[in-house]
Amino acid sequence: MSVFVLNKPLGLTSRKTVNLGSQALAVKKVGHAGTLDPLATGVLILLAGQATKLSPFLSLTTKRYLASVAFGASTLTLDAEGPILDRASAEHITTDAIKDSLGYFLSLEHQVPPQFSAIKQKGVPSYRSARKGQTINHAPRPAQYHTITLIGFYSGHSVLPKFFSPDQNGHWRPADHGFAFNTAKSLGNFPTAIFDLEVSAGTYARGFARDLGSILKIPSHLSGLLRTQAGHFTLTQAVSPLNLKSDQGLSLVNALPYPVVQLEEDETLRVLKGQRLPLQKNERHSLISPNGHLVAVAEPSNGRMRLLRVFSG
Repeated sequence: MSVFVLNKPLGLTSRKTVNLGSQALAVKKVGHAGTLDPLATGVLILLAGQATKLSPFLSLTTKRYLASVAFGASTLTLDAEGPILDRASAEHITTDAIKDSLGYFLSLEHQVPPQFSAIKQKGVPSYRSARKGQTINHAPRPAQYHTITLIGFYSGHSVLPKFFSPDQNGHWRPADHGFAFNTAKSLGNFPTAIFDLEVSAGTYARGFARDLGSILKIPSHLSGLLRTQAGHFTLTQAVSPLNLKSDQGLSLVNALPYPVVQLEEDETLRVLKGQRLPLQKNERHSLISPNGHLVAVAEPSNGRMRLLRVFSG
């Protein structure tokens, strides 16, 4: 089977979204990469059939989001799921004040994860403990903000742009039509800023909303999140998990981010047997058969191939 770039709908868990895709494809063996919260939408990678073996090689180390941050209310979950913990007037928040605060994030190397996260403590996801009223104190974890762009600052949820599209330089901008930025039901008509975030894996947008409010001395929460990119997979490639068709997927070769080395027939047979061939390369490669099928992922080791994973070819 193949790798599918899905546009996860609002309100569904990642697992439910993958199950919908699995049902549409009539495939039982599926997996996914790059989990999204139920209130987030956008890029989610579905792996079908033999593609489930690709998960360690997809390199989703960089992710990109459109994130809306509402000022004037903080919540227990740090997003629009609520409940509201604190309220305050946001009259003092300005575009310049928001821009001036962004430099802090670009120098960060660690972030405290939200209590409501999938991080496990004693084998239990912390969101389960948090829902029972337990206080979870996570230690700071590696996180990095590569770029942060303030797209706009709006007087309230009711006037937010509904659609976005990337321009010719890949910058996301409000548009009359394009990709819908669907958000959960608003907790109020709060002043809201929309950002284009490019971050490392493990960086939480809900943590960004929390920390931005702390800097600006205002209760805040993440009111919407649209993932536009995960690794080299983008929202422009994404399809709906509903009525998914097998021809909408990427081949195993095209899904991997590595350069390709095409093998001869005899070399293909040797690799399928686990034999290490000479490899005069200095980086990881996808090895493909003469007919273009993925045979293995390999990296150099003392002048020969170290086979990281062998496929059926």
